[in-house]
Amino acid sequence: MISFSRKFDVKVIICGLQIVVLLLFGWVPISTAEIPIIREHQLKAVFLYRFAHFITWPPTAFESPYAPFRICLWGDEDPFHGQLYLAVADEKIRGRLIEVQRITFIEDMVPCQIVYADESRHRYKANLFRFVKDYPILTVSDMKNFVARGGMIEFYNFGNKIRFMMAPKNIKRARLKASARLLQLAKIVR
Repeated sequence: MISFSRKFDVKVIICGLQIVVLLLFGWVPISTAEIPIIREHQLKAVFLYRFAHFITWPPTAFESPYAPFRICLWGDEDPFHGQLYLAVADEKIRGRLIEVQRITFIEDMVPCQIVYADESRHRYKANLFRFVKDYPILTVSDMKNFVARGGMIEFYNFGNKIRFMMAPKNIKRARLKASARLLQLAKIVR
């Protein structure tokens, strides 16, 4: 299991600032088609962080009262291109520090509260659903049919907007509770 430190967050911020400066001064050619991709990753990262504020986990979801809140990224690459680290830097969820981890194996999900499944793991999603059914883990992805196949939250594009759909029965089955406010914002899949 790989855990990223604050040192990594500082490097991401510095790199991001350098890119912004280069873009402002026109030193890096970028097409307008690339800009929405950057915004999409940023928005999804913020959504992922905000989901944690509208879901309730049972106390057994944490190793101890002082354990961090873990958001795990399961896939070959960082689907948020560093934006999740920026979104959660110095933030807490219900008094718990947030730890973002990249994981490779399904078994590494046990201490996670949220698992984001990257498209690179598409062929393994049935294994994911079989494994997490015994744990209070919120599963999120932008894989097509993720919620229909057993996932809990799926990002999708509608026009020029990022939306999300939810499967309340899958969330409840994992002993998690979604707030009514979050359910109102989502497209519900039954």
